[in-house]
Amino acid sequence: MSKKESRFEPQGDSLSTESNTFLAWYGDELEAQSERIAEEKEIDDEETLDKLLGKLSYLKKEYIVEGALLTCSKCIKENTKLKYKGEIVDCEFSQEEKRKRIHILDDRSEKINGLIPVNIRDCKGGLRDDKEKDERVNIVSMGNCGFLYEKEDIEEIIRESGSSNTPEEIIEALEKGMGTCYCFMDLNAEWENMPLEIADSIGGNTRLPCAGVEEAFRTPKYFKFNGEEGINMMSMLFCQFGGGCITAMESGQTSYFNDMRYQKLLEEVDRKKGRIEEYKIDFVLEVFPKILEDEKVSGIPAEITFAQICIESAYGNDSCVDIYTGVNGNNYFGIKGVGTTGSVSCNTHEEINGKRIAIVADFRAYNSMEESIKDHSDLLVNNYQKYVTTGTIEDWCNALIKGKYATASNYKQTILQVCHTWNIM
Repeated sequence: MSKKESRFEPQGDSLSTESNTFLAWYGDELEAQSERIAEEKEIDDEETLDKLLGKLSYLKKEYIVEGALLTCSKCIKENTKLKYKGEIVDCEFSQEEKRKRIHILDDRSEKINGLIPVNIRDCKGGLRDDKEKDERVNIVSMGNCGFLYEKEDIEEIIRESGSSNTPEEIIEALEKGMGTCYCFMDLNAEWENMPLEIADSIGGNTRLPCAGVEEAFRTPKYFKFNGEEGINMMSMLFCQFGGGCITAMESGQTSYFNDMRYQKLLEEVDRKKGRIEEYKIDFVLEVFPKILEDEKVSGIPAEITFAQICIESAYGNDSCVDIYTGVNGNNYFGIKGVGTTGSVSCNTHEEINGKRIAIVADFRAYNSMEESIKDHSDLLVNNYQKYVTTGTIEDWCNALIKGKYATASNYKQTILQVCHTWNIM
């Protein structure tokens, strides 16, 4: 959709300068998001793009809650390099989605459908605000900053940015895969909400509705959470360092937080603390949200993927490390063959004629756990879904056995046991 056709163009003298400026920013960001989704979905006609833009405008009214996925207009999803004292420092792009989600640092009583809403003051971020651990900041990192793509020397960047952090602190963070975003982020003191006077200029009903709160459509002011204005998907947060505009890609109100299975898992984790190995608890809390997100795309029941990843990886202890090179294959499902980064050779066992036999086999290798989960789902869709009849968890177990996913005679019982152990069925 061309710029001149946008309904979000500044309105001249009819609005204040502040509102016109915000409206222009909002239009740019909304259209960028529309084009991003259009590219992903291979939409190339302007009429469909216009409909998509209108739909995004409506969805952007939802308030943001804890766990919402963030993005920045300056973020680049690739590795970069900087220099320090003539040496090259690799800046890897982090694949960890949890770093791109907004966190709440304090206890709050306000809830939206049981979730904690974010307000305009939840804008502590990056290494400038956090020299101890990343859990202390609201906004950790979205990857690498595009502003730095043509830059070179870390010390020069520190001088230009006014950062109080040392090169050593920055290099340490980069080596942990935190990204240049985390290292140099310099956020405004609060999120910017759309001025209310803009409402009439873009079609009414923009009073920022809370999920499940009909009165929000009629209220003349923003809802407040923890004493401050709540933010929604029209809100923006600006980074003074790179000039990036941070917005939410989703409100978080329809994410895995709302899934009953996730809530039941959390309850079971609380019951099991002190009674089961801590590494198992850490693992299930890490993987289950990723699996629920994958289920939305692949259609593979989260219970099946969850049970299999726990079984095949021994709760994260076996991710297929090559016995000859020590390379981690990030293969959490024991899938043999060639993955996105090739193969790794690993010890394994197979049940042959009722006997457990030790062998060495080549297993698929991946860049990340997320890639492993996606490839596992693709495998099940392509090779095992044809054996599914009713779609129940037990039916899926039978399909895996029929398709010879595993050779263990008690594989179905093991899958169901894992699901019952964590109370997700």
